[in-house]
Amino acid sequence: MKKIKVLHLIDSSGMYGAERVALTLLDNLRSSPYHCILGCIRESYGQEVELGKRAERKGIDVIYFSMHRGLSIRGIIDIYKYIKKNNIKIVHSHGYKPNIFLGLIPKKNLKIKVISTIHGWAKELADRKLVVYEKLNCFFIKRFFKCIAVSNAVCGDMLSKSIPPKKIVIIWNGIDIKENRVIIDKSIIKKKFNVPNNAFLIGTAGRLVAEKGFDIFIKGAKQFLLHNNNALFLIAGDGPLLSKLKLSVKKYGIERSILFLGFTDRIYDYLSILDIFVLSSLTEGLPIILLEAMNAGCPVVCSRVGGIPEVIEDKINGSLVKPNDPFALCEALLGLYKNDSQRKEIACQARNRVSDSFSAKKMASEYTYLYDNCFIK
Repeated sequence: MKKIKVLHLIDSSGMYGAERVALTLLDNLRSSPYHCILGCIRESYGQEVELGKRAERKGIDVIYFSMHRGLSIRGIIDIYKYIKKNNIKIVHSHGYKPNIFLGLIPKKNLKIKVISTIHGWAKELADRKLVVYEKLNCFFIKRFFKCIAVSNAVCGDMLSKSIPPKKIVIIWNGIDIKENRVIIDKSIIKKKFNVPNNAFLIGTAGRLVAEKGFDIFIKGAKQFLLHNNNALFLIAGDGPLLSKLKLSVKKYGIERSILFLGFTDRIYDYLSILDIFVLSSLTEGLPIILLEAMNAGCPVVCSRVGGIPEVIEDKINGSLVKPNDPFALCEALLGLYKNDSQRKEIACQARNRVSDSFSAKKMASEYTYLYDNCFIK
């Protein structure tokens, strides 16, 4: 039986949450009745797109749409021509840029089903241009067949933007559950990351931007170190705030206790050596890094924001703290630091929680069902 073609369209500038969800989804839809193609929007011909490279290595079909930044009429035409020429039946959009591009194609010409996954909704917008993009995004996704919220919290944000409830489907993000991982000596991994073998490691990870709350992580670390200086705090990731965060660490006089590791594509290795993982975000959809940390056996301490409370049951499979509160973060970290048995029990419950509700197979099954509904009249 010939598979139905689905084009996944994304404007990707790195391997962040939306990209990792899209890649995992495409990888897990290969046994479905749908032939998924990854469409990467890039700024110039020949530009390398990390998401595209990783998809190609997995044997996923990839098409690149090269266009200048901002609103590209030529880019919109190229996407439309590809859809028509290749008999695409569903376009699955990830992000506001492809949402707007697809929305600008006249409906009478785009005789396909368009769906969009909303990975998160920005609470704070940086400039007027983004305000315009947000309004256009909201206007166009109301016309799509369905909009997928990755958490109940994101669904609430969408409803507040007047997205019709009948258009919204909630599908939690999922990750590949690796039940039979090869156990590697943690001392070897620690050596690769250049961290001492005997230190208590508290780490975080992500793109270094304001909404991820890395400044709160650093302030919480400062408070923790006043009570105990045996811990080492690790930050994995890169981004525009790197220099500012390093200046804060220097200002607080805790340079020896906080290490900036930069971006790492060995995320499981990194998570496997941590004694506690922290997510101090100010806003979230349903963070993939949280699911990965739980699956890696890390006890987690997270801000009570976005979809995080849908994953974490406080004191059962993780700890929830008030956002933007370094003192609350410090208190939670000290409590776990002092209680080894509690950390082990939380880590065990966390693994079970992810395996039961946030697997890639479950996510792919729910998207397959949604695709099936595109053809029910």
